[in-house]
Amino acid sequence: MKKQAIILLMFFVYSSLSAISFEEPTAFINDHTIPIFIGYTQKSVFSNQFGPRGVKIKSLREYESKFGKEPNEAGQDVYLLYNSIRLFYANGGKECYIISVENYDEENPEIKREKLVSGLNNIPTFDSPSLLVIPETVRLSPQESGFVHQIMLRKAEELGNSFAILDMVDGDSPINSSERPVENFKKYLGLQRLSFGAVYYPWLKTSLKSSGKSSFQTANRKTETQILPPSAAIAAAIVVNDKDRGMWKAPANISLSSVIEPVVKLSEAEMGQLNVDPQTGKSINPIRIVPSRGTVIWGARTLAGNDNEWRFISVRRTAEKIKTDLTAEMAGFKNSRNDVDTWNEIRARVEGYLNALWRRDAMAGVSPGQAYFARVGVGHTMTENDVRNRRLLLSVGVAMVRPAEFIVISLEQEMTR
Repeated sequence: MKKQAIILLMFFVYSSLSAISFEEPTAFINDHTIPIFIGYTQKSVFSNQFGPRGVKIKSLREYESKFGKEPNEAGQDVYLLYNSIRLFYANGGKECYIISVENYDEENPEIKREKLVSGLNNIPTFDSPSLLVIPETVRLSPQESGFVHQIMLRKAEELGNSFAILDMVDGDSPINSSERPVENFKKYLGLQRLSFGAVYYPWLKTSLKSSGKSSFQTANRKTETQILPPSAAIAAAIVVNDKDRGMWKAPANISLSSVIEPVVKLSEAEMGQLNVDPQTGKSINPIRIVPSRGTVIWGARTLAGNDNEWRFISVRRTAEKIKTDLTAEMAGFKNSRNDVDTWNEIRARVEGYLNALWRRDAMAGVSPGQAYFARVGVGHTMTENDVRNRRLLLSVGVAMVRPAEFIVISLEQEMTR
């Protein structure tokens, strides 16, 4: 049997023992994946002295009642959020947050980098979104778009249990065109936190019609249908995949609805180059046509294509969810004694949580011993000096379900007793 790779997660443990219950990870199983979309809208009154605030919606109709519809002809090539939301719901999207950074400027339509950043800075922390989506970054320059992308990746890491879905400037152009969309995207993306996001290429020719009389203008073509960056459709596909199969299953080989075709047809060689780039290590997930299935998401990698632990979206997202769940639930241990009884209780509860996930096929391994472990206490994760300094260290190993690999998680807690 192939040896599983291990992902180690370290945890700081907080709060009161009586509040902990890991018998069944119901929060994990029942949690909704909730994207947050940031951009420009026709109208919005949802802001305060600190800037725009997130508003949760459950349908396209609710979006239209609170934020309006698409802009006039002058702004249709610039303001993409409304039609992206249409594509999100056309692909099975459910609840999501909207942050409106500014109303349309019908006379001089423009996307401003600082406005999009202000939206990122006002993401609600009390109910952190699972996916970060800003389609209108494609209306910035490649350099400015890269700046916003770097902040999205940093925000995803800071929030915990969040993941950024990025879009590519000039993603409606061929790879080797003068616009050099793939090359420019990688050039300005930076090298930090790449496993906290993913990007998809190319853009999509959709079957969504404009609600006005005007046509939709892209960089290279004019059409009566909407040509859109793919992030909203990807977000919806992930939402549906999480609900139907679990976030530990790769969000790939999924057909997209209301999509006629990818704007650019990719060859097999080009798709291989996008998936694995030995020079930059930055992976790009291709979208392709599959006969009898239509337009299909063909990749499931994070941007960190050369990272053996975190190159798959499902691995990164599941590990972050486990870390978030265990850290939040264990907040009750802060006031407990840092002794053997507490360590045994922690280990038993964490193992109960992990076992329930394993039974749902969230981990590899034919037995619990092959699927996970939880270690805590002196001689395992701590020293006598840690106990004296009121530090509690928990190490959790998880064999992730992924395109063929295993993982480890570690937590630390400062104790009051």
